[in-house]
Formats: sequence, structure tokens, C-alpha cells
Amino acid sequence: MAERLARGRRMAAGEDGFTMVEVVVAAALAAIALIAVFGSFDGSRRLIDKSERVETATHIGEQELERVITRTYATTATSSLPTHSTDVRNPRYYVNVAGTGYTWDQSGANPAATFVPVVAGSLAPCSNWNDDVSRLTGEVCRFVTWYDDPSIPGVTDAKRVTIAVSVNGGRDKPVTFTSIVRDTTA
Repeated sequence: MAERLARGRRMAAGEDGFTMVEVVVAAALAAIALIAVFGSFDGSRRLIDKSERVETATHIGEQELERVITRTYATTATSSLPTHSTDVRNPRYYVNVAGTGYTWDQSGANPAATFVPVVAGSLAPCSNWNDDVSRLTGEVCRFVTWYDDPSIPGVTDAKRVTIAVSVNGGRDKPVTFTSIVRDTTA
């Protein structure tokens, strides 16, 4: 028993410490952990920014769609035809090159629908928007095309209103909303 106590005192009195290799390894592990933590913060910030852009574009688009579909059927048209854009992030990307139609089904499964003539239309095809709360800006485009309901004879049974909202500074495609508007006076 006395021998054990003596051995314990010798070990406690020793000047043993960390070697230089152990210190370097510990510092490297701490640095790797810090890089991982800061990386996750950066990734979280990017996801929050994207979420904010999509949420704001969604609110702008919903408000605009509600505003447009409450108009009279006769005036639900744009004041001029929108032009085509080659930028996939621009709402006008799905306007055909001739400027006569819009591919509302962005999967490409359906052909471009023909625009409603601008004779009585007063809607601007595209305009800029800004959100004072989030300080985001972008463009909202309105596309009004003819819609043919296959269950009703005829080719222009109603109008399809599509709203596409883009956010400046983002790399996302526009947020789109679509609704069918029928003439309830006929």
C-alpha cells in the first residue's frame, strides 16, 4: 500500500505536459471545428436570403393576381405586348421570339398561348416593384393569353392571366401565378 502511495506521489510531482505535436494537433482540430461552424452560418444566411426573396415575390405576385382578376373581362389585357428575353431569370423568357404568345406551362409540355389583343387593355405588361420592408426590388410581368376549355365548343372561351415576379440580385427563376378568367356577363 505504501508503495502505491509513493508511486502516486511521484506521478503527481512529475513535470509531464503536452508535447509540441499534441498542441499542434489540438490547434488544427480546433481550427477545423471553427471553419465548420462558420461555414454552417454562411449556408444558413444564404438559405434565409433565398427564402426572403421567394416569400416577398410570392406576396407581390398574389397581390397582383388578385388585382388583375378583379378587373372587368373586357379590360383584362395588357396595353402592349411584352418582348422576349434570353435571360432565364427574366419573366419575359417564356414569351415566344415573335412576341405573339406566352408559354405559361414552363415545363414546355404545352405550346405558347396567343396573347389577348391589346385593344381594350390597360395593364402594363411589366413594371418594377420594391418592398420597403425587406428592401428587395424586382419586376412583375402580366401575361394575358387566350384559354380554350376543351369541354366548351369554341377556341377562346376565357382568358388565362399569368403573373411572373422576379427579384433583382437573385439567381432564381421568377415566381409565377396563373388563373383562368371567364366572361360572366355573357
